[in-house]
Amino acid sequence: MVKYCIPLNSSSPNDESMILLSSLPREVDEQSLSTVMKSYGAVRAVHYQADFDGDGTSSYMVEFYDVQDARQAIMELESTQPWGAEVTVTFGANSAEKRKIGRDLL
Repeated sequence: MVKYCIPLNSSSPNDESMILLSSLPREVDEQSLSTVMKSYGAVRAVHYQADFDGDGTSSYMVEFYDVQDARQAIMELESTQPWGAEVTVTFGANSAEKRKIGRDLL
């Protein structure tokens, strides 16, 4: 019986189940983004990131259940650019604490 499970890539600086969308237009809200992201696969959560630049754009972290769905979303969003070329789409980052746990378990 498995009591504790951690992904093999947890010591990696990137968390490939999460994608970060930066410089989104203000018109894009959590509900509309969630609807678009669900077309790529099951979404665990959508988190708003504070606008630190003050440039009138917003950022969201989208967490997928499946790494393949996140990869597909990044690939398609980069090629179609539904919100414009200024929007950046990247993998989310693992926290230093989560990476340390991953290294310790390996």
